[in-house]
Amino acid sequence: MAHVLLVSWGSFGDINPFIGLGRQLRARGHRTTLIANQYFEPIARSEGLDFAPMGSADAYYESSRDPDFWNPQMAGIALTRHVVKPVLQGIRRIEELQGDDTIIIGSRWALAAPIASEKFRLPVYTLLLNLTSLLSVYSPAKLPGVLFPKQLDSSARSQVFDALEQWLAGYLKGPLNKVRAQLGLPPIADLSECWNKSDYLLAAWPDWLYSRQIDWPDRAMTVGFIAYDGPPTDPAKILNLKKFRKRPLVFTAGTAMPHAADFYRAAVGACLFLKRPGILLTRYKEQLPDHLPELVCHMEYYPLNELLSNSAALIHHGGIGTSAAGLRAGIPQVIIPIAHDQFENAQRLTDLGVASTLDRAILSPAMLGLNILAMLNSRSIAAQCLHWAQQMQQQDGTQEVCRLIEEIEIRKPKLKIVS
Repeated sequence: MAHVLLVSWGSFGDINPFIGLGRQLRARGHRTTLIANQYFEPIARSEGLDFAPMGSADAYYESSRDPDFWNPQMAGIALTRHVVKPVLQGIRRIEELQGDDTIIIGSRWALAAPIASEKFRLPVYTLLLNLTSLLSVYSPAKLPGVLFPKQLDSSARSQVFDALEQWLAGYLKGPLNKVRAQLGLPPIADLSECWNKSDYLLAAWPDWLYSRQIDWPDRAMTVGFIAYDGPPTDPAKILNLKKFRKRPLVFTAGTAMPHAADFYRAAVGACLFLKRPGILLTRYKEQLPDHLPELVCHMEYYPLNELLSNSAALIHHGGIGTSAAGLRAGIPQVIIPIAHDQFENAQRLTDLGVASTLDRAILSPAMLGLNILAMLNSRSIAAQCLHWAQQMQQQDGTQEVCRLIEEIEIRKPKLKIVS
């Protein structure tokens, strides 16, 4: 049995898959420790995982409230302001916990994982949650602020990707090399030297959503979605959906988003326009209107896998975890991308025929309401939603990751210590 260190940085969408994976590894007899921002300690411990902090709860709020983090043109720069801060602390946590049986599973932006693996010679797997984590010139991602004309060949696309990586490295490389110097490690010239340290890259999405490309690294493989989205709801807090005469519309701009007042205003207006009940999910109540109409209610949190099975449609920001929950529930989705990988997710789901995409810059209650109505009234969209919901049942990413890790680690030759 192994001691698996699960290292992740980000919002609930980045942390929940690691908690779900940790629960399954623990059920299979492994010891599991989540290394993440202290904000997530209560949920990790409630699910039986050990926990070690990597960054304070104040740091979590600071990053989520940074307006640049949600600006498509500034998100990359904002990311560099926050992602490096906890790296050294994360490495120290790994150093304290490591042993002969240690395996690291890290997220793409948990940069402590590959650096610690290099320093302490530990096996490391990277769990890739976002489609844009594996860029391909043959299936170019839809990135905010980046256009790929149809006539652009693969060589030109590769140059664009290289330029993007170098731009990001310009912000990250210096701070990371300071950390590496403190650990006695040589400097890196670009981010790929850090990101590509993993023994395997486990893409946590199904092959039918984004299949393997010939320019992916050899060690990359798709494993499917990891379905965990939080602990079961307290029975005393279960929402009685039967009180609504119609199945409700569910709206969320993401668990970490505090700058979406326009989104929620349009949501309330759309519910009034359609005369349908709505549920607004946000942990930041200050972005809601002061008074909600009777047919609209607010909840800070509710597991989507529970909620969506009795809902009519999902209207959201395009986070990959939220998108997967909508696919699993087999309901139409309306996506209003804000930043990061959300534009690519919106495009993929629109191509599947289960979603439509709206531009946040011109969003209005009437536009949103009419779009939702068209989605609900479409037989072809209903058929596609059912088809892909059935496909979602064919692959369990959590079990697949556990199986792969156990198989690979058992297969590895053991070092014989000679006295």
